Amino acid sequence: PRIMQLNYFFLTLLCLLTFISNAQLVSEDFGYADGSLTTNAAWDTHSGTAGQVQVSSGTISLEMGPQSEDVNTAFATVTSGLIFAEFDLIVNDDTDISGTDHEYFFHFNSSGFKARVDAVPALGTENYSLGLSSNGGSAAVVWPNGLTYGQTYNVIVRYSIDDNISKLWVDPISNFSNSIIDNTSSGSGADVDAVSFRESNSNNDETITIDNLTVSDVAADVFDMVLPVELVS
Repeated sequence: PRIMQLNYFFLTLLCLLTFISNAQLVSEDFGYADGSLTTNAAWDTHSGTAGQVQVSSGTISLEMGPQSEDVNTAFATVTSGLIFAEFDLIVNDDTDISGTDHEYFFHFNSSGFKARVDAVPALGTENYSLGLSSNGGSAAVVWPNGLTYGQTYNVIVRYSIDDNISKLWVDPISNFSNSIIDNTSSGSGADVDAVSFRESNSNNDETITIDNLTVSDVAADVFDMVLPVELVS
């Protein structure tokens, strides 16, 4: 029992020191005046027509149709380990997403895009689902449960800089909740220094609303962490 108590103590101390020694890279609630997102100093246009991504009532709106702006916010470069992004997502459209048109709306970096997330056809009968690709432009894996227009989902994306592998969770309870993983990319990953959102012309021209963005290299900043426990006595 004494050994087990010491193990708990050192495990807790290690987690606390890890939390203290790292910090959130981005914490964004989009609490700006309505209008262009990139009029705010933290956000820049890196492709498309500047000024199209709009802030509305404390959220941003991505119009996947005639608009084309790609926006990013930069942070201190992360060169190894894991990086996480968490955001609230609402998708709206008149018809279910169908066909093979996968148009990603989220990724890390403003070039050499990593961990791309897109709205894709649902595998079942719901309105849509989410696809994930570590390195490519189209989804390599798809969230197996269909998602509903107008409903808010909490999405967490993880990218491994060391091995170019990404994971995605939808409404996770903890870090051990169900996820999808794209490990099809070979070789090492890339440094990460920005997080981006993208508008593009898709078949459905859906509207994607984003709020409450957090980016961190610490899992505890985006998850309710469940830690593995090894009993030694």
